[in-house]
Amino acid sequence: MRKTKEFDINSCMLLTLGAILLWTSLASAVPVYRFHDSPFPSGESSPKNLDMTGLTISKTWLKIRWSNHEGLVPRQAIYNAIDLSKRALLLETTPYRKIPQENRLPAGVFQKNTDVEIISQQDHWVLIKNKKISGWVSENFLKAHPHDLGFMLTNKKTHFKLSPDIKSKTLYEIPEKRKVTCLEKNNSWVKIKYRNKIGWVSVHHVFSKLDTDFAIIKIKTKPQNSTSTDNLEFGQKVQITDHHTTQWVKSKTPEHGHVWWLFNQHPTQLQVAKSTLETKELFDRGLYDMAAHPQMPLIKFASAQGVFLTTDDKNWQIISEFGHQNFPVAIANNGDIYVGHYRSQNQGESFQPYLRWDKIISKITEIKGYTPQNLRLTDIDLNDNSNAIVITLSSAKNSNKDEIRLMSTNGGKFWKLANEKTPSQWPLLRNLANRNARLSPVFLRPQELEYEHKRPASKLPN
Repeated sequence: MRKTKEFDINSCMLLTLGAILLWTSLASAVPVYRFHDSPFPSGESSPKNLDMTGLTISKTWLKIRWSNHEGLVPRQAIYNAIDLSKRALLLETTPYRKIPQENRLPAGVFQKNTDVEIISQQDHWVLIKNKKISGWVSENFLKAHPHDLGFMLTNKKTHFKLSPDIKSKTLYEIPEKRKVTCLEKNNSWVKIKYRNKIGWVSVHHVFSKLDTDFAIIKIKTKPQNSTSTDNLEFGQKVQITDHHTTQWVKSKTPEHGHVWWLFNQHPTQLQVAKSTLETKELFDRGLYDMAAHPQMPLIKFASAQGVFLTTDDKNWQIISEFGHQNFPVAIANNGDIYVGHYRSQNQGESFQPYLRWDKIISKITEIKGYTPQNLRLTDIDLNDNSNAIVITLSSAKNSNKDEIRLMSTNGGKFWKLANEKTPSQWPLLRNLANRNARLSPVFLRPQELEYEHKRPASKLPN
């Protein structure tokens, strides 16, 4: 979970510097719940009292269709082909994450058609492994391997036979809903492994991957927002038409103590704001800044009335913690991510301020001889050869805009005036990956060429 703070600087009000969550401006009160996934809230709390660094629980809801009905069920209420597989193939080149959360920065990519082993599952996330590389991907990027027999699921209490013959000795009975390892299959019998014993069961008493072109109901479930009042029973086949992931966060508030709240809306509530944009939609918002990851060029951050992340150069997901504001963005060769005055040193898991505004204002007052007003951070330049950070700050004095550049070579602890002229030993202030990200269009279709990314000349790197 990212942890962010925002500072609002006003003239002669240094003592009022403080941190507030970026998203607090989006709502005056947030419903809070005694337990996560409770159907009704137990009260409301001010957004500033809700800490985003607490325990989080994600839950995926599936929109399903059966007969002539539709409804919502939790992901854990169904089996699909991936649930009954040991191996899978990547449908496309797919980023993987070390932690199964959408808003975590990818640690790398698996190439299309890579044969992977399925290690475990968590909600809609699947932990996969190829050789020595492992990571979490969404099940939407996987398909069951066609040559993998995988697992089977008993659809009723069944006799576990010593051989494929109705007259064969029964070792014992296997209960309904047990997952067994499939070893061999013929027309009428399946050779399986169950509890370290090998035997045979009737092919009619198990579900296999071939039965999961449509999802199979795992437990008796009553769909929400359904056009039907009936329960769905175990083994009933349904079609998945859409999915939505909700995220619960636990916080301690002064009014209610420990509570849970929804970071994004439940699918049965009002429709949520669009959180993923195509490239054209991103440029329509007005592009403020962009940076590319030096080692993984497909991973880019863009600032356009909000901060967005892409891992495929086509779809851009909003990083909601930064609200709808524009921030300069940059990525260092070591992977550190800079968004405004926040920095992530753990692949985007959390962001912390890397500068202290009181020291910045004190330094500018010392240099300029006056206290800056309405101070804003407008640009970030990185020099990986000298580990230097150069920031451009804009302020106002007597209604006139004023800019100053400060440099730090120790991670933001101390700052000094940066030379306006680039010295010979100082290469490009902005690393090459960021420069290319700013100057290059991003996979635009021909009819969208008018949205090609062009920054104002004053904003281009030296």
